[in-house]
Amino acid sequence: MKIILHRLVIIFFCFLSKSVRHIGRSLTNYRFKNYKKIVILRLGGIGDNVILTSVLKPIRETYPNSEIIIITHSTAACVFKNNYLVDKTFSSPLLDASDFYSLFKSLSFKNFISILNLLSNCDLFLFMYSPENLMGFLKLIFLSFLNFKTILVGMDYNGMGGFLDLKIKYEHFKFHEIEYLKKILILIGINIDENIIPSLTQTINDRLYVENILKKYKICDPFITIHATSSPKGWRKEKRIDSKIFFEVINNLVIKYDFNIFLLGSSEDFTYNENLKKNVSREEKIYNLSGLMSIQQLSVLIDKAKLFIGNDSSLAHIAATTSTKVIVLFSFTDYIGYKPFSKNTYIIRNNLPCSPCIYNRRFLKCTNKKCLNISSNEILNIVEMML
Repeated sequence: MKIILHRLVIIFFCFLSKSVRHIGRSLTNYRFKNYKKIVILRLGGIGDNVILTSVLKPIRETYPNSEIIIITHSTAACVFKNNYLVDKTFSSPLLDASDFYSLFKSLSFKNFISILNLLSNCDLFLFMYSPENLMGFLKLIFLSFLNFKTILVGMDYNGMGGFLDLKIKYEHFKFHEIEYLKKILILIGINIDENIIPSLTQTINDRLYVENILKKYKICDPFITIHATSSPKGWRKEKRIDSKIFFEVINNLVIKYDFNIFLLGSSEDFTYNENLKKNVSREEKIYNLSGLMSIQQLSVLIDKAKLFIGNDSSLAHIAATTSTKVIVLFSFTDYIGYKPFSKNTYIIRNNLPCSPCIYNRRFLKCTNKKCLNISSNEILNIVEMML
């Protein structure tokens, strides 16, 4: 019954949006090329928005005089820091809301007006985001009503893109996210280079900061960067490989290869990494940098590393923007659509018939989670191959 109700809501609002927005509009508006203001929506985390950076250059090259604005979650706005391809980033509590309670709490005249002002005079609205649930869909519908003249282009998953003027079909486990983003741009006549890759904008200050870190710890020898955690929020913490596995990997790297190891993460990961560090036989070779760097500075550090090893997380996507070889451990998440996009990336996962189960949420009820049973020997064999 709940599924049927959701489908009816989606059909109703898609019909309403298209009906209201198309009053007095000509289909020739779809082919309008002189976009003065382009708004790009990409909700999600840091990793999702690192993926988005891959298509910003062709948009800017095609529309050099357009104002380009990114709408994203507040936690991911840092991805576009110092990025010359973007004029502005925008976040709102209304769009950050993860459930209906927080959505109603964020309803205010101020928040509404800020979004309305942002979308005023917008010629082209690119929905580079496919909602997975009714909450995400209602956010998109809400935005679609705020400017009737805007051309809406994006992804259609399960009918939730029915309100769009131009759309591509979105399917799970079929293509990488970047392939879908490229298809959206092709709809509006943007030529795409097959070799586009995600990127972060590093400044001189970012590089100097990392140099000072290396000098502080007197690091001259090769080092390896490791991200043993994932976001502690919600279901994302469930995709962490057992810390004992990382302990065995780190111990081997220190003893066998004499590598220095940098443990990376946010400030929330500090205690976790400290505990991991204390159990290693040569603790003096392990450095906990949790919460000490911006994502741009992390990309500088990883680029200098011999190797990056980590769980499927935003840091793996950051690592993929560098020239460093990357080993990513996948469990129940979508390794086809969200593999860190780099020719230097190697995926380790258990090929189980029940995995990935990220979209049907079976992992929340799973009692054995065999997909997390990745051994240290598997990882070390790949390390030896990549070094």
